[in-house]
Parts: sequence; structure tokens; C-alpha cells
Amino acid sequence: MTVLTDGVTNTVLKAILFDFDLTLADSLHLGNAAIAELEALHGVTLQHLGAQEAWGMTPKEIVDEFLRQQPELGRYTLQQEVDDSLMRHYQPCQLRERQALARLAAAGIMLGIITSNTRKAVLPAVKASGITIP
Repeated sequence: MTVLTDGVTNTVLKAILFDFDLTLADSLHLGNAAIAELEALHGVTLQHLGAQEAWGMTPKEIVDEFLRQQPELGRYTLQQEVDDSLMRHYQPCQLRERQALARLAAAGIMLGIITSNTRKAVLPAVKASGITIP
């Protein structure tokens, strides 16, 4: 079995945690793509938001902003539309990232994901990347 250390203090690594967005998932464009798709679908605009605010919005915040402008839209339906839109625009991680994760797992290193996203949003994206989660 391969022993990995942190390279500074030579502490043996037992686990590695990854951020999901922009590390395991190419998610930079997801929020803007989902917002644009839903703006067109519902005739709502979020142009009053700056690019920074729109980029950092969670799916729940996107839904809240749409409902503020069109309260007649149902929360459950709109949340599903946001989730579906995000998944349509999601880009799975590249082969080299998958291979690196496989090598770490084969070395007996526990791997984990830290994210502000919901499990419902992350698991399909992880599976689409070919990453297995026990």
C-alpha cells in the first residue's frame, strides 16, 4: 500500500477532502446558464443582479429570486426546473481528474466532498463524472 504524506511535516494522509465546485465539477458557468434558461422560459429577468451576485447564487436563491418576481410560479416546480437546468449545463470532470481520484482511492485514502450544494444536486453530477461514492 502506498503511504502519502502532506509533504511538509510528513504527516500520513488518511483522507483528502475536495471542494465540489471548480474542483470536481466545471461549474463556473452553471448558475448563469440556468438563470438565462429560466429567464427565457418564464419571461423573468434577473438582469438587475450584478454578474458577481448571480454567479454566487445557490439554486434555492435562484428560485427565491424568480418567485419574488412571479409568485404564481410553484416553488416545487421551479426548484425542479433549476435543478434540471443546472444538470443540463453541467460539465463532468475530465479523465485526468477521475484517474487521480482512482489512484488516491486505490492507495487507501478516504475521499470526501465539501460543498454548499445539496446532495440532490451533487450526486447526479458526481455519478455523471464516473466517480463512485460508497
